[in-house]
Amino acid sequence: MQQNNSKVIVLKQNQEAKLVNALYEMMYLNKQLEERKIQLEQHDDFDLNQFYSFFDTFNQKKITRLDFELGCMSLGIKVKKQQINLLFQRFSEDNSFLTYQEFVNVISCSNDPLVRIVTKISNKTMTKFKELIAQILLTEEKIQLVKERLAENSEFSLELAFLFFDKLKVGTITIDEFREVFESYNIQITNQEIESLISIYTKKESRVSYGSFISGMNPIQ
Repeated sequence: MQQNNSKVIVLKQNQEAKLVNALYEMMYLNKQLEERKIQLEQHDDFDLNQFYSFFDTFNQKKITRLDFELGCMSLGIKVKKQQINLLFQRFSEDNSFLTYQEFVNVISCSNDPLVRIVTKISNKTMTKFKELIAQILLTEEKIQLVKERLAENSEFSLELAFLFFDKLKVGTITIDEFREVFESYNIQITNQEIESLISIYTKKESRVSYGSFISGMNPIQ
């Protein structure tokens, strides 16, 4: 009987540890952001339509990069073009403008956020909204830096990183598979925290496909 001498290529242990630490850092950053989004949504004068209008000033039913930059400036938010590019890469399906629903995905982590219509947004809520937008931009920048750190290592492979989680080689990573790897590194993590990590890759699924993982982990150029 002929033996199969093909060598199975896997991540080195030190690369595994760096990957797990990087994903945990990304999860933590995103979880902090989600907590702030939830806090803002609890305000009685949380009005998605008014928030959207700060950026869609000409009522075009979409927000371009320039619209977003000008909206930030009008709100007194310091913003870098790279931060806007990162935000659009993650939330805009065609990477050219944000629809209303995509804008909602930016500022809310709820699948079906409560839509309120108010006459005027209070100064307190406006301050929290501005702080949220600033933190969203900063979080995208920090997540990008985490991805860049991983990519700088010539020994690191995203394909092998995916297989490190997808033990059964079915083409997706489930919540249980994420948890199993984290716990093997003595990191206790909840379903909610794993879902926060998964939301970096996809808003629609409870598991991460190969394509979503590769695009989500690649630093944005």
